[in-house]
Amino acid sequence: MQNRIECIFTSDAHRHCPYVKELYLYDLTNGTMEYDGNFYITDEELPIKLRMWLHKLEKEPFQVVENTSYYHYEMNESYEIEIYKHEQREDTSVLSEITDEDGTPMSVCFFPSYRHKLWFTIQKATDCT
Repeated sequence: MQNRIECIFTSDAHRHCPYVKELYLYDLTNGTMEYDGNFYITDEELPIKLRMWLHKLEKEPFQVVENTSYYHYEMNESYEIEIYKHEQREDTSVLSEITDEDGTPMSVCFFPSYRHKLWFTIQKATDCT
């Protein structure tokens, strides 16, 4: 298994936060990240303050129970950030082929997603390991 970094956004003040399905790259020094998922915030709401969690799991699970693997964190960091710019880059939605009730084939997207780039400043960093 490859080490995968998860990114989760949370906020007490905002109902909708960006959803990161896959993190492509991030640069904390320059305050940028690219990911596949959804943004859920309009450009009119920028700048916006959110909490960003970055988790990196160990390569091998420390325990496997039935079909569930349990991992320790290799990295577990939290940042209070302010996103000041957002760019939606490309549609990464996956289409599924289904047939409707009369047998007509259809292409359906159950969860649209896009590649995004964010620019942000770090207000505060916390190591949670």
